[in-house]
Amino acid sequence: MRDPRGPSSSVPLFSEAGNSVRVPQRVIGALHCSLRGAQLLVKHGQEAANRANLLPQHLKLAEGSPTFTAVVGAVAAVGFINQVATSFSLPAPLALFLLPLSLVEWTLTLFVGWV
Repeated sequence: MRDPRGPSSSVPLFSEAGNSVRVPQRVIGALHCSLRGAQLLVKHGQEAANRANLLPQHLKLAEGSPTFTAVVGAVAAVGFINQVATSFSLPAPLALFLLPLSLVEWTLTLFVGWV
């Protein structure tokens, strides 16, 4: 008989099986965030450079072009590698400043893993 609480309810919260679910979730989340952040950075950075007349006309990238996608991929790769290299944590000054948000994130992760 199936558990009405869902498939993750049978996995204890702090077990090895629970970690095997949370680690890929964190990696996939970091990959998605790095891709989305890179897309926003390149798009809005280009718009800001255009407004300040810092970018020559021939270097402007269309948002669907292969060059735009390559630049976004390169920026996303740097962001993702940085996340993996720092074990998905913040540097010390930022960690202290963003401690309340880190506690909220931990609580949300706990509740999502519980349900």
